[in-house]
Amino acid sequence: MRSGRHGGAGPRTSVDATAGRVPRVTRPAPRPRRATLAGAGAVGAGSVLGAGLRWALAALLDAHPGGWPWPTFAANVAGCALIGALGVGLAPRPGRPAAVARRPGGSAGRSTLAGWFAMTGVCGGLTTMSGFALELAERFSTRPALAVGYLGATLIAGFAAFAAGRFAAGRRTLGERT
Repeated sequence: MRSGRHGGAGPRTSVDATAGRVPRVTRPAPRPRRATLAGAGAVGAGSVLGAGLRWALAALLDAHPGGWPWPTFAANVAGCALIGALGVGLAPRPGRPAAVARRPGGSAGRSTLAGWFAMTGVCGGLTTMSGFALELAERFSTRPALAVGYLGATLIAGFAAFAAGRFAAGRRTLGERT
């Protein structure tokens, strides 16, 4: 293994010869992590399930053009409750930093893949920020009072559902760390 100034696995040193100082050891910049195939598969599978749930909500709930967008509202509120509950069991814990816990295939193992499947995949496929923004913009142009109500109700109901999900899963306060 080579080390030193010209590459290799070892630390690099730089010496200020004019000042006679002690060499300074610097480490090469870490390489960016790539998502693993297993992590990508977990997110993809979860997305299919979440999008299927959103489609089912749209089929069950009737949305009248220009009226209250019940399917998107229900999907976003349900997703907030789900991620609130899932975050209790799949969130980083002491001794398992957030960067590791959220990295597909990282040292956290199966719980990491479960988190990517459930939180990023299912919740990401179920919820729709882009659909919410489009429906909000459409209502602002035709029914501004309804748009303001939809905006406020989505934010309040979403956060209330998130808090309820955390509470139901055993987290008694919103600020408590895992």
